[in-house]
Amino acid sequence: MWQSPSARTRAAQAIRRKERERTKPRLRLLKVRADLKILEQTREPQIAECRVVMNDFNPQGVTLFSSVPLMVGDEVALTLEDPKQFYIKARIVSCQEFDVNSKVLAQNTFSYRIGMQFKFESEAERAEVRAYCDQITAELFVRKAG
Repeated sequence: MWQSPSARTRAAQAIRRKERERTKPRLRLLKVRADLKILEQTREPQIAECRVVMNDFNPQGVTLFSSVPLMVGDEVALTLEDPKQFYIKARIVSCQEFDVNSKVLAQNTFSYRIGMQFKFESEAERAEVRAYCDQITAELFVRKAG
């Protein structure tokens, strides 16, 4: 049966669009466990277990989820074991409470979203963090196989 030129054009465009979608990089959410140690000398040392969505990781700071609230201005040390070991000192810049009835990341209730700004001891440390972020970003975008 005969097709009009516009129908053939639309069909060819649809095939190209599907091919682009199939080969388009897919974004993964990478959630990892983190330990957050409060470094304030006026308090007893406290370690909080947190969850980090690595998509929120950037060379200036990170946001994470915690089960305990932290004070804005507190100095902390962040330790990640996965996907590669990472340690840095940071300052808390925000702490917001979420709805406790919702499941944020896991069965455990991580009802506080905490924003942190990294504190760099040197330019070399800043470069290491930038390289770590580049590596994480490369791992997050995975091409769909097949």
